Amino acid sequence: MAAAACGLAVQSLLPQEPRTVAVAAAAGDLPSGHVLASRDLRLVQLPPGAVPAGAFADPGQAAGQQLAVPLRKGTVINDSFLIGDGMLAGAAEGSSAVPLRPADPAAAALLSPGVLVDVVAASETGFDGAGPLDVLASAVPVLWITAADSGPGPWSGPDEGPLVVVAAPAADAARLAVASAQSQLYLVPNGG
Repeated sequence: MAAAACGLAVQSLLPQEPRTVAVAAAAGDLPSGHVLASRDLRLVQLPPGAVPAGAFADPGQAAGQQLAVPLRKGTVINDSFLIGDGMLAGAAEGSSAVPLRPADPAAAALLSPGVLVDVVAASETGFDGAGPLDVLASAVPVLWITAADSGPGPWSGPDEGPLVVVAAPAADAARLAVASAQSQLYLVPNGG
């Protein structure tokens, strides 16, 4: 009896195998806008407390979805990295994802997801001093930027140049959407 008790005591002191959970991760570096295929994903084992919210236990759930941000090899895929409802994860309640086509396509190359921008509307001659300027939204975060040559897709349109999607408060979202069709929009990085 004493030997059995001693054996149980020793066994309880031995390190236990850590419990892990399988989640989908990037199998290699992936660019923003990339449509995920099964070859882009691999399963990794993580402790349950290290699994981010919105992670995919089944790589098939992420396959076919488009990345909103670039990912490094080994990054655990979660819904906030994908185009869709997850893009607004962490945004203020009531925020909308508003697509904007900047008047200066080259300036979009200076932006990346997470950068805060002021959205300025100008008439055809606004920035040369002949027309009015209107700050439509201040310090709104960039969620996603299409490549200038991204071709047809859910965010493509007839105009040239990239599309920049920002998270705008409800009070600004409708005004931004209307202005994007009626004015030239300039996205000015805002240091916050």
